[in-house]
Amino acid sequence: AAPQAIGRASLQALAGQVTPHWEVNCDIPGGDDLTIGVRVTLDARGRIVGSPRLTQPRSEPGWRAAADSVLRAILAAAPFDMPADYEQQELPFSFRTASMCGRR
Repeated sequence: AAPQAIGRASLQALAGQVTPHWEVNCDIPGGDDLTIGVRVTLDARGRIVGSPRLTQPRSEPGWRAAADSVLRAILAAAPFDMPADYEQQELPFSFRTASMCGRR
């Protein structure tokens, strides 16, 4: 049987564990309004299984820099605080630089 899908609130809570580690350069051209999609497999203890994978990677230097900073933040956040009854699965995350740059 497939693991039960993780709810939106739990996914947002997991993403919230990444943002304190995310250092965004909002001063690069276009860097203040980018969306970085990442798929991460987490085990029941919140450890990363394999490597996080960027979804729809782009080649622009500003996007690349933001994506690299998200990947570093995900690795720094592990192990994650997992919801009860979580089973290992791949999770889709979406990080927006606008949410971080707007806090400055």
